Amino acid sequence: KSADLKSRFGEGTNSVLRSAFLEALLSQSGTNVSRHGVSIEHAVVLDAIDLRNAAVRYEVSLFECTFEAEVDFSKSVFENTLSLAGSTFQGPVNFSSMKIERAVTFDQASFWGEVNASQMEVAGVLNARESHFKNPTGAVDFTSLKVAGDAFFTRATFAGPVTFQYAHFAENWRCEGSAFSSAIALANFEAVQTGATTSFPDGIFAGYLSFKDARFADPGLPRPPWPAPPPAHPLP
Repeated sequence: KSADLKSRFGEGTNSVLRSAFLEALLSQSGTNVSRHGVSIEHAVVLDAIDLRNAAVRYEVSLFECTFEAEVDFSKSVFENTLSLAGSTFQGPVNFSSMKIERAVTFDQASFWGEVNASQMEVAGVLNARESHFKNPTGAVDFTSLKVAGDAFFTRATFAGPVTFQYAHFAENWRCEGSAFSSAIALANFEAVQTGATTSFPDGIFAGYLSFKDARFADPGLPRPPWPAPPPAHPLP
C-alpha cells in the first residue's frame, strides 16, 4: 500500500522522513520492498538527499512530498518508473546524467531553486504537465536531454532562464499553454531536435528566445505576445 503520512499521522513532525532512511530504502539491497515498489505521500524531508550513482530497481512514487534541502539524483539509474508528481523542492535539484529506464513524472511539481537536468535520459514518456519552475534567476538546464517517448510540458511555467539546447525528443514534444514569463531571461531552444510534432499553442514568451539550428519535424509555434509592427511605408 502507499504510505500516506498525512492521512496516517496528520500534519506535524510525524510526517518527517530522514534522508538517510529514504536513501537506504531506495538504493540498498536487503530492504524489504514489495515487488510493487515504493509509494510515499505527503512526506517532509528536511535534510539533503544524496542518491548520486544509486541504482534503484523498483517503481518509486514520492507524491506531494516536500524536500526542503538539496536533492541530488545525478548519475543515478532508475530501472522502473519514477514519479515526483505534486512534490515541492525548496532547494537546488540535480538530475544531471540520470537515467530512467521507463517513464518519469513531474506533473504539478514545484521547483524553487536551480534545476540541473542536463544529459538526463528517459527511455519512456516524460510528464511535466503543470510543473512550475519558480526561481526568477536560477537556471533550469535541460541541455542534451534525451527522451525516447513523448515529452509533455503542457501548461508548465518558467519564471527565469531555461535551456533545452541540444535536447532530443524522439517522439512528440507538447508544450501547450507553457509560459516563459521573464522579460529579461533567455529561453534557449538552440539545436533542439524532435522526431514528431512540436506544439506550442497558447504559449507565452515574454523575454528573449532562440531557436537557432533547431530541427522540428512539425512545428506548432505560438504567436508572439507583443503587438505586430506597423506596416512599412514605401520610400518616395
